[in-house]
Amino acid sequence: MTNELEELPLHTIYRRIDELAARNLIFYQAELAELGPQQKVYDEEDRLEKDFAIQNCQRNWNTFEAAAEIEESQGALGRENKKTKLALKIWDKLEKYYAALVAHQLLLNNQAPSRSTLTAMRNWFFNNTSGVPGGEKTAQLWGVSKTIFDDPHDLVALRVPAD
Repeated sequence: MTNELEELPLHTIYRRIDELAARNLIFYQAELAELGPQQKVYDEEDRLEKDFAIQNCQRNWNTFEAAAEIEESQGALGRENKKTKLALKIWDKLEKYYAALVAHQLLLNNQAPSRSTLTAMRNWFFNNTSGVPGGEKTAQLWGVSKTIFDDPHDLVALRVPAD
């Protein structure tokens, strides 16, 4: 199937899968919404802290990281270690969330396939080489996958850049 697609560059139509993409973004938002208040608790505790060593951890990343590593090496899940783990989790989720946002926006900005390209793709997909409406309907993929080109609003046409 892939070799045939390589020979037909106009047939670069794929599903955006908008429903799952939106759900993915919502899950990232929900998780970040839970992590934010946890960070605020640490921030408030840090603001009220009078101990110089802990204050120094707030103001110097290297000191903060070293304190967390010491706690980790001692097998303790101390405060600085917990804060480090939370910070790393937030960084990781934000990176994935922003990447998903950018990727989804990029797909939304792409054009939908033209009617003729979509028809050609559907004819190929259903082995309707004659192009006759209602021709042979044996899909390249079976099961639920045979419906991947049904919703034209959930499709994106990827184009080869002009020379």
